[in-house]
Amino acid sequence: MKSGGREHIIVGQGRVLPGQFRFLGTAIVIAFYYWLFSLPYPFLVVPVGILFSFSIPIIWSTRYILEIDVEKKLIHDTTWILGKKLGKPDSYERLNKIFVNKVNTSQRMTSYGGNVHTARDTSYTAFLLYDEHKKVELQTSKDKENLMSKVKAVADKLALTIQDNTQIR
Repeated sequence: MKSGGREHIIVGQGRVLPGQFRFLGTAIVIAFYYWLFSLPYPFLVVPVGILFSFSIPIIWSTRYILEIDVEKKLIHDTTWILGKKLGKPDSYERLNKIFVNKVNTSQRMTSYGGNVHTARDTSYTAFLLYDEHKKVELQTSKDKENLMSKVKAVADKLALTIQDNTQIR
């Protein structure tokens, strides 16, 4: 989380592409370069190579970002690609609170032989409630303490309370 004071808060929500896809995408672009240089068309190699070279920084720099501008009363849930923001800001009248929910998921898998395996997982998600009924996701983590420390920093900057709903149910 970064802040330029109380007026502007940036919450990094993670990368768009997981690590394995970033490495795979880079490997595909490099493999494409090798194939491109094997072609007998030298006039095509340089422009196409330059064009595809822009894909590697895009693959590695694309992130989900949440910006809260307290001074202008704007919430901008956006995707950053090479520093350019995509998405429209939403205005708000009042920030109400931050709440944290526990999310239990399970996936049931059956093999061809008829064996059933159920995988269970727990994660924690923090939301910012504003204008009494609108909400936006702040962050998600499998580690509750890690999430609570990050959310507490945001709550302190915005002077909001944190409602922990993880013990309910």
